[in-house]
Amino acid sequence: MSPCPHCATELEDGARFCGSCGKKIDVPAPPPAPSAAETTIGPPARRADVSGTIRPLNRPPRAEPQATSPAGAGGLESAAMTIFQSAKVA
Repeated sequence: MSPCPHCATELEDGARFCGSCGKKIDVPAPPPAPSAAETTIGPPARRADVSGTIRPLNRPPRAEPQATSPAGAGGLESAAMTIFQSAKVA
């Protein structure tokens, strides 16, 4: 805690205005950032080996399902007809 420069009332840490006189408290400027000459650079960070966690993009194509009924009977057409007929009956 520090005193207000205007009325000498004790201020809370980080206060921007005095709670007693209401005047603005000038906050000291932060210290300047270190220059590039003062900054030390360490060795590059090592990265973890993730080669075993990524699947390759060149996967073999999926096998097409074999039709169990004549061409045109089955699949999406069959499902659509079943829905249409059940809605027609209800």
